[in-house]
Amino acid sequence: MNTVRLKKGLGQNLLKDLNQIRKIMASINLSPNDTVLEIGPGLGAITLEMAKVAKAVVCIEKDQEMVIALNQKLKEENIKNVEIINEDILKLFNNDKLNVKD
Repeated sequence: MNTVRLKKGLGQNLLKDLNQIRKIMASINLSPNDTVLEIGPGLGAITLEMAKVAKAVVCIEKDQEMVIALNQKLKEENIKNVEIINEDILKLFNNDKLNVKD
């Protein structure tokens, strides 16, 4: 897989610590009937784990490089219950209702 360059302007940080991933997974208590919305999945450290348990995982990722890399990883792992939307989460909502400024 190609190396993805983190973008400082997007505040990107990648989760790599397996102990932290396990703790997060234990704390969210997913079931096979759950559909999860993940904002900023990055390279999918938690995405892949959630996909093993949940019915579906929908990811919103602004960075197209991350989307390409995560799609490749999902293909390699033969994971089919993850949908990735390449979009800025703030643009998916009406900014006036959220009181968010661009």
